[in-house]
Amino acid sequence: MSQHRAPTAVTIAPIDEKSGLGLWIEKYWKIGAIVVAAVCALILYRVSSTSAKRTERDTDWGQLLAVAPEDPGTGMLSGPPAELRQLSEAKLKDSPTGGWALYIGATTAMEKRDFDQADALLAELRSTYPTHALVVQPFREEQGAATSSVVDRLRAHIESERAFVRDHPGLFGNPELPADAPRVKLTTDRGVIVVALYANLAPKHVDNFLKLAKENYYVGTKFHAVFKGEYIQGGDPNSIDKDAATWGQGGPDYTLDRETPALRHFSGVISAVPATGDPNKSSGSQFLITTADVHGLDRTHVPFGKVVEGLDVLKAIENSPVVESTLNRPETPTAITAIEVL
Repeated sequence: MSQHRAPTAVTIAPIDEKSGLGLWIEKYWKIGAIVVAAVCALILYRVSSTSAKRTERDTDWGQLLAVAPEDPGTGMLSGPPAELRQLSEAKLKDSPTGGWALYIGATTAMEKRDFDQADALLAELRSTYPTHALVVQPFREEQGAATSSVVDRLRAHIESERAFVRDHPGLFGNPELPADAPRVKLTTDRGVIVVALYANLAPKHVDNFLKLAKENYYVGTKFHAVFKGEYIQGGDPNSIDKDAATWGQGGPDYTLDRETPALRHFSGVISAVPATGDPNKSSGSQFLITTADVHGLDRTHVPFGKVVEGLDVLKAIENSPVVESTLNRPETPTAITAIEVL
């Protein structure tokens, strides 16, 4: 006969009794939650940090490209070296982009043959950004060639260009002015321009310019034509008070025989323009001042001096807005208000 346990001897297991895994989870779930939260926070931080760095980098490059835009023809970046140096110091000092600003400034200075400025910018790049890729990253130009950094290669190129210019001076600039070269100060309503004259190479044109300057012939005349990227033109008495349609046609009652000095139209050169109706003669008074190398004028115009002060004024005149229908007549022509032989 079967025997039955007494009710007190029977143990009923609770339906919510936890397994070993459940007990482990119950004990450690808080720690696990903290770990998961920490991992998630780390991931979010890294994503946010990467995004912030990318945004900062994009902002830095935006500032750089505003000063050194890409040349659509060559794809190269270039900009005013002084402005790029200031940008590197003021806004990009702690950013790798600051190193690129100095490098682009150096390449631009080299293209302008300002080798001393290019050297100075590279020296600043080395000292301020000693671990920058441009300074330390080895670069091999061809198989088997020795490696060097981008900065080293640019430095060597600058020295090569410097030596070439030194050995071929006539290709890149006019002769040095004599120590006693006469100078003329042109005061305009935009600032002062000082020109020094090659009396030894173009004596007739220099003598004539000095004569007119002493007579105040040019006072009140305007720079009546602006050819941006080439030159500005002035010296026509018609521009004082006659109809604009006659500007460029006036002058004294004489012309000059052309001289053929050993001078070329580099940037900043003052040159006599051909006489109206006779391209084999020079105008008695009209002249131009180049704002770039314009060697297409070498066979038709007579250079007789160069700007030694006031290149910024020259650029301001060059950038004057022009009357659209004329292409080259300024809306508000710059006038010569005073002239003095120094």
